Amino acid sequence: MVVLYKTTGVRFGNLWTYGIAFMLIFSIFTFVAVSKENELNINSYDGFLSATKVYLSWFTKFIKEVPEITGDLFNIDSTEEIEE
Repeated sequence: MVVLYKTTGVRFGNLWTYGIAFMLIFSIFTFVAVSKENELNINSYDGFLSATKVYLSWFTKFIKEVPEITGDLFNIDSTEEIEE
C-alpha cells in the first residue's frame, strides 16, 4: 500500500490511492468473511479455488443488488421501465 501511495502521480492522487486502498481492503475482508461463512479451507489450492468461485458468485450477487438497495433507500423502483 505504501508503494501504491508513493507511485501514484495522477491528478487527485490521494483520492485515487484511497479508492484503490478501500477496494483492496474491502475485497480482502469480504473474501475472508465469505470463506469463513461457507467453512472453506483457503490453505489448500483446491480450497482456495472453491473459495474464489464462491466469492465471485457472492460478489456478482452483491453488485446486482446494489441498485435495488439504493432504490429502496430512496423509495424508488429501479426495476420499473420508464414509459413514454
